Amino acid sequence: MEYYSGSLCEVWQNVTTVGHKKNTYTLWVTRSEGDANLTEGPVSPVHYEMMGYNTLLGSHYDKYLIDYHDFRTVVDPKIFTLPEGMTCEGFPGPGVEHHMLANPMKDLIHTSASGHSQRVFGHFKEKFQRQYEDDKEHELRQQAFIHNLRYVHSKNRAGLSYTLGLNSLSDRTMSELATMRGRKQRKTTNAGLPFPFKLYQHVEVPESLDWRLYGAVTPVKDQAICGSCWSFATTGTIEGALFLKTGSLQVLSQQMLIDCSWGFGNNACDGGEEWRAYEWIMKHGGIASAETYGPYLGMTGSLQVLSQQMLIDCSWGFGNNACDGGEEWRAYEWIMKHGGIASAETYGPYLGMNGFCHVNSSELTAQIQSYTNVTSGDALALKLALFKNGPVAVSIDASHRSFVFYSNGVYYEPACGSTVEDLDHAVLAVGYGNLNGEPYWLIKNSWSTYWGNDGYILMSMKDNNCGVTTDATYVTLA
Repeated sequence: MEYYSGSLCEVWQNVTTVGHKKNTYTLWVTRSEGDANLTEGPVSPVHYEMMGYNTLLGSHYDKYLIDYHDFRTVVDPKIFTLPEGMTCEGFPGPGVEHHMLANPMKDLIHTSASGHSQRVFGHFKEKFQRQYEDDKEHELRQQAFIHNLRYVHSKNRAGLSYTLGLNSLSDRTMSELATMRGRKQRKTTNAGLPFPFKLYQHVEVPESLDWRLYGAVTPVKDQAICGSCWSFATTGTIEGALFLKTGSLQVLSQQMLIDCSWGFGNNACDGGEEWRAYEWIMKHGGIASAETYGPYLGMTGSLQVLSQQMLIDCSWGFGNNACDGGEEWRAYEWIMKHGGIASAETYGPYLGMNGFCHVNSSELTAQIQSYTNVTSGDALALKLALFKNGPVAVSIDASHRSFVFYSNGVYYEPACGSTVEDLDHAVLAVGYGNLNGEPYWLIKNSWSTYWGNDGYILMSMKDNNCGVTTDATYVTLA
């Protein structure tokens, strides 16, 4: 017993070790005035000293002093009674992440003391049905997740023009994520036509454009852990051109390009280039739909899915490297050579891996007459190309963690490169617009609808950020 501020108090103390640091918590309390012996009855706190981690607010290791001036031991139970017809639900907002928003230092100083990051990881595993091989992998994935979680919240506290969020890639390392950026850039010059500015000199582009609203864009797909982005950009621009020509949306087969365009310089899941896929399609007279190259994925009679796997499998000879990377123009060349591309239904489903080309058994569609290189670095040229020709295949610098965890808003990354050498990921531009005074490109990615804003990102037009206008191509159908 001792006096504190004129009151005779009991002194309670708890000494514990957290993270090899001694923490001492001391609480001075008084009994009710009716208890003459001051040994029984309810107590009221008078003073609380913490020499350690803050147990009330979760702050860092320090000395904290708290005085209590008004404390009531009896609480009216009626305040816990819900109004008639009301039920309890989870509070809307960041949920278990709210601790990191309000007090980020707590998580950085001693993670095991709070466990908030671990609980968020538990929610992530449940949502995306993650199962790891053993405890070692679980620990590695958890550490990668926590690192990415901290990064997301640190960027969101910076008040940027965009917001980051956790997604299905949150337990991946940056080296693993690099395998999804499969655009292989080579010094080979493609055979694309120059942009015909004279044709459009009197054309006025609209203030905004979104080809999704006109039915020219197929659903967002998931390339998985395979560097075949080039095949998705290739099929995306051809699908748009085919829609403008026929009024019917056909989903073309990426798997066909992955399987068949090796001879054109693409490397399937190890990367490729769109123009090499174009060349393959031109040589072979077309590309299969997803319906003919694999299982039917869309609506009968109107929605036909073109096969990305066809491009991955078959356009090797045009310089693409399937899942190891490629370029859209190489895929165009392959399609032009072969007279079209198969549907995913006839060629087979997208595999997320290198496959065996079976172009001879596919029904080809979308014969390419030529492909055009949009004037590099020219925003107006890209707007004109979008307005007159539909969705355009573009390449970007997607090497930054901020891109991986983009959620919404206009994305601007100061560290982004915009030279041809900086471009490592192929995507599809489907429009443009302005949000809160910031002009943007509307970009469709191929990392599933769990990524970004339902699979899309608004990329700033400022300073050609991330190189959206550096290397863009579109096709003209035969």
